[in-house]
Amino acid sequence: MSNSSHILPEHDIRPYSVPQLAERWGCSDSMIRKLINLGELKCFRIGALIRIAAAEVERFETTPVPVQQTATTSSVPVAGDRKVIGRKPRKRSPIVRS
Repeated sequence: MSNSSHILPEHDIRPYSVPQLAERWGCSDSMIRKLINLGELKCFRIGALIRIAAAEVERFETTPVPVQQTATTSSVPVAGDRKVIGRKPRKRSPIVRS
């Protein structure tokens, strides 16, 4: 046995929290939660804490997203195995002129 002060084995990598993963991917916390709720990203819970295993992050990052080529558009993401997550339309307030 080694005299390392490291508690986790060398091959074991700490899981990501939602904010850590959002920072890694350059997106919002809510986007990570949306992927979890859609079943695209697997997580586990420790009480109220949500954690995503490093292996799951690697799986998600290395899974290719299919792209469909058409004559009218150069490249459009296709849902394939994954759902395309779009934005909710903005509510526009009517313009009131006096």
